[in-house]
Amino acid sequence: MRENAGRSSALELSAAVDRLYGGPVAEEGAKALPLKELLGEIHSGAMALPDFQGPYVWGPEATRRLLGSIARKNPAGMIVRAAHVRGTFPWRAFEGAPRIGRCKPTWLVLDGQQRLTSLYQAFFGVGEGCWFISLGKLMKRADFGEALLYCPAYAVWPAKAKRYPWPDRDPVFPFGAFRGDARRFLQWSRRVTRRLSKKEGIDLEDRLIQTAKGWIDAIDGYQLPVIDHSGRAAEEALGAIFEALNRRDVGSRTFEPTAVRLGYWRSET
Repeated sequence: MRENAGRSSALELSAAVDRLYGGPVAEEGAKALPLKELLGEIHSGAMALPDFQGPYVWGPEATRRLLGSIARKNPAGMIVRAAHVRGTFPWRAFEGAPRIGRCKPTWLVLDGQQRLTSLYQAFFGVGEGCWFISLGKLMKRADFGEALLYCPAYAVWPAKAKRYPWPDRDPVFPFGAFRGDARRFLQWSRRVTRRLSKKEGIDLEDRLIQTAKGWIDAIDGYQLPVIDHSGRAAEEALGAIFEALNRRDVGSRTFEPTAVRLGYWRSET
């Protein structure tokens, strides 16, 4: 009986998730939104997570691959959101983002939690580690992924790198300096080169900007496909998933709609 009930709940959950990718909204196609706009909504609290979503679980290597895909302008998957119309569903901020005050978020992310959390933490310099880009390696034409450096938050090096941005004469840019806006790289490069002589500073700044131009432009102009559900469709999608996940025989592990659709997600018993 319990096995049949679990199978029934899993089927209900699968049907609820299919609604996210079907219906009038999906038929019209996803709209492309700038990455920096999405990260800004996370930071301001306009976009949050429904509380039935599990915890953030991605490790550094998954984030490294994602950052590399964005720098190369490769697809990074679709984001699915539902409008938080009445504010009746429990919600929480993305891990590492500021606490949301009394204002309710406008959007709840149903698919894309791991990717958006990884990108937010990398570009805002929060979370369990810090990301850096070795501009020295890029100057030697290394692959972008090879030039990405990760350092756990408990290590001393990230703090030193903020004061001395090129240990061993290797220009190292902290991703947290982006603050969601790739144009901040120009401000950073001007600030750190002022410590050199005028000629050395101008020369290094020119080389830094020339080296970084390609991936800076890629990040600054990167867009993600987003499916937005609003009105009654949003309430029905949230309600169906919330009800299925909160049944006694469906566990609370990390919920990923894509995994449900492909049959990888399994209920806990």
